[in-house]
Amino acid sequence: MLLRLHVEEKSIGTTSLLSHCTLELTARRKVGILGRNGTGKSTLLRLLSGDDDQFYGTRQTKPNLNLLMTAQEHEDVADWTVFAYLLAAVPEYTPLKLRMQHFEANPSPTLDEASVYIADEERFRDQGFYQLESKAEEYLEAFGLPAKKYAIATIASLSGGQRRFVELCRCMLSGAEVLLLDEPTNHMDSYAKIRFMDWFANTDASVCMVSHDRDVLELVDEIYELRENRLVRFIGGYSQYLLQNANRTLSEVQEWEQGQNKLARLKGQLQTAHNRKQAAKSDKGRDQAKTKELQITRSIKSLSQGLEKPVFWIDQETLAAVSPTVLEGYEKYKAKNIHIATSKERDEEVTLLILRKVSAGWNDTLLFEPVDLKLKFGDRVRLLGRNGAGKSTLLKAIRGAYEEVWVPNLHTAGTVQLHDDVRIGFYSQETPVNLFDLPLRDAIEQIYLEEEIPITTTQVNSLLGSYLFNPLVDGHALVRNLSGGQRARLQIIRMLANEPNLLILDEPTNHLDLPSIEELERALTSFGGALIYVSHDTHFAARVPAFEIEIR
Repeated sequence: MLLRLHVEEKSIGTTSLLSHCTLELTARRKVGILGRNGTGKSTLLRLLSGDDDQFYGTRQTKPNLNLLMTAQEHEDVADWTVFAYLLAAVPEYTPLKLRMQHFEANPSPTLDEASVYIADEERFRDQGFYQLESKAEEYLEAFGLPAKKYAIATIASLSGGQRRFVELCRCMLSGAEVLLLDEPTNHMDSYAKIRFMDWFANTDASVCMVSHDRDVLELVDEIYELRENRLVRFIGGYSQYLLQNANRTLSEVQEWEQGQNKLARLKGQLQTAHNRKQAAKSDKGRDQAKTKELQITRSIKSLSQGLEKPVFWIDQETLAAVSPTVLEGYEKYKAKNIHIATSKERDEEVTLLILRKVSAGWNDTLLFEPVDLKLKFGDRVRLLGRNGAGKSTLLKAIRGAYEEVWVPNLHTAGTVQLHDDVRIGFYSQETPVNLFDLPLRDAIEQIYLEEEIPITTTQVNSLLGSYLFNPLVDGHALVRNLSGGQRARLQIIRMLANEPNLLILDEPTNHLDLPSIEELERALTSFGGALIYVSHDTHFAARVPAFEIEIR
């Protein structure tokens, strides 16, 4: 056992997040944590790391456990170079290297100093530290951060996405016994993801990660799903999780319905006993009926306490093989999911978008080779390419042409031609800054105001409910305080506000939970208009098949 966490109760304010939960990490174990947005997954990671000790329960670790978690804040190391930050994650590296350098610079070392040097050099070699710097460069390159440029860059100079990749490099390089990762593959391109998955499959570290990336989840040894404040354990990777989850869920549905039927029969018997007590003409008859009434009441109470209404989700592929009778029961009790309504409008004669030798970049530099593209209703296009190749920049160029606004420092070449009736909905990775300090309710009104579309309070409440927001609570929360999953759902609301016939999505599955991803896949599959998207999610790409264009 490396780490064991038992949480009797963890609350934030009046909200209970975790109750009666136990998670144990053993050597070389890969663990995935998944659950609906806002259920407390990131909180669970902080409890495991020890950063959050405000809970009722216990946290036990192996003595001198070397544990590392991806950091979210970097104020204390903002002026460090990337290389210094990476190498500092390897506890012995810097002290050993400094002592060795000091000895090598000493013109007349003593025998004792020579003896220490020999021991240090042997330790340095055995730990593989001679290859450490080249390995750090290799990891940076894998995540699209050229080492010559980024090794000497400061942490403060990096974008949010680049800092995420540096955090992963730091964890991969550290040699820690336990690594805690939060959505590690968000924003990765396909090449970087393959490199990460290769490391993940072969590392000797015990890794616990929050993720909804189905490719990576396939590689774990076990999955813990956080639902209804509890952790439910599944042995095996994602495919095994789907199978076990479906079996468990359908069994729970059957048990619940059987319990409800038994309760209905007992309540009928209770009414009969009550009627007999009322109609009894003798004390003995009344006493017998009363005794029977009490027995049935106790049975009802006992059964009711043991029954818990199931709340769950089963993936669509598994449901397709379920019998209609069982499916009917599941539909009654399944967990509420977001509902995305997209336009079925379709006119295959209309060309919505034409790109003629379009390239784009920043300042005076073009990032990628010219792109030619013609999009009609029903067309689907997936953009591929390394991080930094220009996929998002191309989407910004199309957006700038559509909204007829100047994008600072954006340099474009070629022609973007749009049909007069095209209505584009954009899903971007970043929430607009002008929405950050608005309550969610006001942010939705602002989105519709910018589109010059009237919206009533009733319609805002309906939208909030459709996207699993509580109108009374979440509606008043500032956008900047929303979780990544909540902001992602707001981005979908924003994308669909103008009833678009062309959708442009940049990494839409980042931060969404599995049921929400599946609903988005369903909505996009039935969408009548045209679609351009960037995604490294191979499951998403398989369910939303598209013509592929590589940006390079």
